[in-house]
Amino acid sequence: MKLWLIEPRDPLIVRDGRPFGPDPGARATSLPFPLPSTTSGAFRARLGAALGGDFTRQELIDQLRATRVRGPVLVELDDESRVVNWLLPAPADALLLKRETPAQHVCRRLLPLEPFPGTLTDYAAETLSMVAPVVYAPDKVAPDTPTFWYWEQMQPWLHDPPDEQTVQPTTLGHRGPSAEERMHVSVRAATGTAAEGMLFQTSGLVFTHRSGSSAQTSLTSSRRLALALFAEAEFAAQLAPMGGERRLMHWYPAVDDAATPLPATCPEPIRALIRTNRACRVVLVTPAMFEAGFRPAWLLAAHAGLTATLAAAVVARPQVVSGWDLLADNGPGRSRGKPKPTRRLAPAGSVYFLRLPDATQGDDAAIDAWIDAIWLQCVSDAAQDRADGFGLALLGGWNGTLRTMKIQEQSNADTSS
Repeated sequence: MKLWLIEPRDPLIVRDGRPFGPDPGARATSLPFPLPSTTSGAFRARLGAALGGDFTRQELIDQLRATRVRGPVLVELDDESRVVNWLLPAPADALLLKRETPAQHVCRRLLPLEPFPGTLTDYAAETLSMVAPVVYAPDKVAPDTPTFWYWEQMQPWLHDPPDEQTVQPTTLGHRGPSAEERMHVSVRAATGTAAEGMLFQTSGLVFTHRSGSSAQTSLTSSRRLALALFAEAEFAAQLAPMGGERRLMHWYPAVDDAATPLPATCPEPIRALIRTNRACRVVLVTPAMFEAGFRPAWLLAAHAGLTATLAAAVVARPQVVSGWDLLADNGPGRSRGKPKPTRRLAPAGSVYFLRLPDATQGDDAAIDAWIDAIWLQCVSDAAQDRADGFGLALLGGWNGTLRTMKIQEQSNADTSS
């Protein structure tokens, strides 16, 4: 697949679904990050225009819908538009806790645990294990955790991270595109003055990251951000709109000699751990669509002759996606198109703990084939959702065993108060 970059020239607006009509004081609010359906749909629109632009031809529609697009993934660019850093959604099995030192936090790893005696859970029918830190401590969650991690920080976390470590949030990553609000007014053409009450506001995403506080940051320390897509097709580089208000984006293929490429195949240290333990973690890079809510089906089906079993999962609050179905036919004499049904997504960063069959002991070729079928592939249940980029996944190590939680005893000074 070819790597494509989408670099917004204007703040990108990806509408969150709230009504935005011609009423005074209306606000168009953007999602914090575009969903795969937004970028894949826009990419196919660019491709369709390059193939003639006749979107009434069913053959062209079928060709575009079958074109696989994986992403989006956030990247940082240098002045020559080369990818210098990949940023992945923060994994849900990493819990950052607040410390007295502002520049440092404690990062605790969440792992499947042995159930406490007499514990009752809602997962009895699913036979899933509880996921929590191995050592319990009543610390508060850090308020300024990065939303995206640099690949250099994500790779050791995927490999074999410690149960606890001290981290610096600014080293891990950052919060991605920042929100920018703009106030708009309707101007009378005849007088050049504002029309009374005709105000509306938009909130868009600025694809520039500045380190440090905004008051102390200069323009020279800012970094360009862009959206990266893996796609099967290509067209000429161009300026074209995407998202709300048809804001302009620069569409172009990535330079081949990217400084820090995301590995096309699973790194050998992670692959070796999966071979040895016959277990792994699956980390979602983009939100995934599962028919049974948080529980995957396609991922747990047979791939390369192996069928994995789900041991535990860390899934945050679901995202919701809808849209407009342009292909829907409402019958003779009626306009085409209708709203798509609202669906829930397992958010990016969700982590699934899987076990592979013990019968594969010593059969490294089978494990390698299974890894290649999952690494940087989309794992949503429906084929069209996978083609749209939902459920892009990475693999990480896990030893396959359940741990026992340890309770830290408070000191006498803490308990005497």
